[in-house]
Amino acid sequence: MALKSCFSNQTLSQSNASQTTVAGQLSDYIKIENDMLKAVNSNDFSSAKKDADDLEHQWDTQEPRLRAIDGNTWTKIEGTIDIVLTSVRSSNRDANKSKSSLNNSLSVINSANK
Repeated sequence: MALKSCFSNQTLSQSNASQTTVAGQLSDYIKIENDMLKAVNSNDFSSAKKDADDLEHQWDTQEPRLRAIDGNTWTKIEGTIDIVLTSVRSSNRDANKSKSSLNNSLSVINSANK
């Protein structure tokens, strides 16, 4: 079964050779994390977990391309995404911990996307 990608054709068609920064290529991750934050704020962890699955899949799919462009930034974002995934998927739901991890990750991704 094919998963539906939320990435724009423009993002997917950009080549590694022409890119020197990940800036402008992270909007889809920002959208997913904002959707997750809305779900957590509504105490809808079921939706947040579904979004976490989408975030993880999309991030892992784009890893080779993004990491080749800027490995340091990729590593920094990877760390925040890992914390987000862990907090949202935890069996001991903690909305404040999830909100904090999402806000931190969004801050890092938004900064890198400029």
